[in-house]
Amino acid sequence: MVKPPPFAEKILGWLLDDLWYTPLGDFEEYFHEKVEELGAPRARWWYRGQVLRMLPDRLFQKTYWASVMISTYLKLAYRNLLKNKAAASINIIGLSIAIACTIVAYLFVHSKVVRDNFHEHTDNIFLVEQVMTENDESYLYSQTPFPLGPSIVDEIPQVESAVRIKEWRAEVTHDDNRFGQNMSFVDDNFLEMFTFPIKYGDASELKNRNAIILSARSAERYYGTENPVGQVLDIAVIPGQVQPFTIAAVTEHFPPNTAYDFSLLLHIDNLPPLEESNASNWIRNITTFVKVADPNEKESVEQQMGAFVAPANAANINTTTEAFVLENLQSLTYSASTVRNPVVGGIPLGPVIVLSVISIFLLSLACLNYINIALSTATRRLKEIGVRKVMGSTRRQLVEQFFAENILVCFVALIVGILIAGLFLLPAFDDITNFGLSIWGRHSLHLFGFLGVLLLFISVVSGVYPSLYVASFQPVNIFRGKRHINKKRRFTHALLSFQFMLASIAMMSSIAFVLNDGYQESLDWGYDNENILVLSFDDNQAYELVSNAASQLPAVLSSSGSKSHIGRTHNYRKARLGDEEFDVLQYEVGPSYAQTMGLSMVAGKFFNPDLLAEEDGVVINETFAHIHQIDDLSVHQVRLDSTYHPILGIVSDFYYEGFFNTISPVVLTKSTLSEHTFLTMKLEAGAAAQTVKSLEAVWAELPVDNTLPFFFQDTVFDHQFREGRGITTILLFATSMALLIACMGLFGMVAQNISSRMKEIGVRKVLGASLGQITRRVNRHFLLLLGIAVLVATPISWIFVNMLLDSVYAYHQSMSFWPVALSYLLIFATAALTISTQIYRVSVVNPTDVLRNE
Repeated sequence: MVKPPPFAEKILGWLLDDLWYTPLGDFEEYFHEKVEELGAPRARWWYRGQVLRMLPDRLFQKTYWASVMISTYLKLAYRNLLKNKAAASINIIGLSIAIACTIVAYLFVHSKVVRDNFHEHTDNIFLVEQVMTENDESYLYSQTPFPLGPSIVDEIPQVESAVRIKEWRAEVTHDDNRFGQNMSFVDDNFLEMFTFPIKYGDASELKNRNAIILSARSAERYYGTENPVGQVLDIAVIPGQVQPFTIAAVTEHFPPNTAYDFSLLLHIDNLPPLEESNASNWIRNITTFVKVADPNEKESVEQQMGAFVAPANAANINTTTEAFVLENLQSLTYSASTVRNPVVGGIPLGPVIVLSVISIFLLSLACLNYINIALSTATRRLKEIGVRKVMGSTRRQLVEQFFAENILVCFVALIVGILIAGLFLLPAFDDITNFGLSIWGRHSLHLFGFLGVLLLFISVVSGVYPSLYVASFQPVNIFRGKRHINKKRRFTHALLSFQFMLASIAMMSSIAFVLNDGYQESLDWGYDNENILVLSFDDNQAYELVSNAASQLPAVLSSSGSKSHIGRTHNYRKARLGDEEFDVLQYEVGPSYAQTMGLSMVAGKFFNPDLLAEEDGVVINETFAHIHQIDDLSVHQVRLDSTYHPILGIVSDFYYEGFFNTISPVVLTKSTLSEHTFLTMKLEAGAAAQTVKSLEAVWAELPVDNTLPFFFQDTVFDHQFREGRGITTILLFATSMALLIACMGLFGMVAQNISSRMKEIGVRKVLGASLGQITRRVNRHFLLLLGIAVLVATPISWIFVNMLLDSVYAYHQSMSFWPVALSYLLIFATAALTISTQIYRVSVVNPTDVLRNE
């Protein structure tokens, strides 16, 4: 038998909403008549034509009635929300807090994962890196020979332009004040390749050798909010040789996802007349970016760059260049850990993971809260559901109605969440991190796309099950009073327990991090970090000028010079002990360094300034001695480069980079007076301010241009402590929100429970039950659920917190009894306070009124 065209038949069925196939069957009869009259092919075209003729009118009808239905659903949803204000408020507040936290987490993660995508030619910009070999070790190096950039542009047609960048430290004079300042010497097409937004001035002026371009932060440092274009800054690129530079332009503040940035830009011709400015010098290295016409030509360009390997190797006899490769600007942050001397930092995985987990955590709590409240309030809507089903509503229509209510709640929560994030959370987060995150900006389109997906996700996750469950009630059972939701109470109680389990995990984690912060700040650093003043000089000449004068000050108990300093600088060296070769950290210090810093000798002795023969000796730390099982110092010698050094002594381990990394083997070697750039002084207690003042007076009389470059040793890890306190603050906030959301869920459950048991409460009051007896009977299962939740959460938290601390810190305080005990106390106290708010309702219940109404 000839059948109608299947696709047209399906469209016709959809247009007619023909559940019983009556009009569709009539249409098929006409089709068969046409088959006999016109033949099968022409009959099929007749069928398709009828469907097309019907399409506009039926589409309009379907759209119109769908809009009427949606409008009706939303009106009913709005009325029901007004009718159940308490439940709606709990759901909206919980969801909006979770959404606000998710917005902050999204903006932070986006700024750390998607980097440098705001440049016009981001996809075409590549960093040129060297694959090098040294001592049979292959590695990737971020810098390339000085002439490579121009040579690539000349020889490789796919490369449109190249930019060379040399970072430099110089001194800036402004209003008679002198500042140490990082700056970048760049080719004049730098701002054509990197399209940083310009706030004031003309970026093309970078071609002028006497022009300077400032970042917004640098401009604010020197001129506040004033437009500084046309002003002159005096800069000493070489100490003592001051040159005036005219400010030509100022950038806007860099976007939060900027990985590669700058402070001050100068033309590369201003580089000091060193060898690296020689265009034919292949020994010296510089950062080189190229712009490739087509990113797909990357491999072809890399192959052609192989022609420059030979001149690079001919100029450098210490290392071997194997190849030149390209790395796209946006992926530099991902490969930073695999490159020596990376031009940008890596992704901070710790904060990214913590914030992502927190946002997922709070969203889960809020969605569970919604499901719980929705199921608990279902008893109030039994009669409504029964009447609507009797009046002809289908299950699908009821599901759509309840789902519309859910979407309305989620949408209102989304708006409130955006307001909370924009007005409160993001400014507070910015105070902690100084990242400058904002809802409005280049990423807004991505953010609102994400929020659209988030709205759909939480609407489905939180609303599907309650909608299906409520719509499944049968009217016969409802009106006969046989519909009970006691079985579902087990489910809602399980969800409530799960909520408090998550809140307990968050609470124990936060308290553990708070205790760990205190533990780390009280750790023995391996030396006496109190009352130690350190001067850091750019060159040895300044050191010699001030060291003699400083040693004469009465408050200086001891002093020592050094080439490197604990907490600031050290060298990485290859060491050999016997046949074993390994990496060590090298500190080059003067003979009084251990005494001044308060380093403890475990065995042997430190350098003796009077014995020249000890200049070849080294002092190692405990980790070095432990790893290589060095007990007898006299039988071991450490080889550095080609020289063997006797081991003079073993110094106790000390923290040199904070507590994130494990202490490595350390070698202290003796530095000479002419190498010293650090002056370390042990001061009398309470004499720090007076000593600094005296040194500033001495410094002012010396022929130097900058201010006294000093710091106190006990501040070298301040940035790590601030970072740790920032993470702890975020965890405490997330915990507070988690506990608030869980308690709102508990509040809703207790309130619904009391409302559904008013008749029982009234009868018990008539029979003489006291308020305490009724309260215990009505609420004891909630306390039991909390007990189960915290007991389950305890071992999970124990394992989770230790894993998290292990992943962040090399040295930390392990999970202990106190976070668990304090969490128990806080959670039960908060839950008891929440439940107590409903006791008042029980106390004022008049059994006569209750029983009369029932």
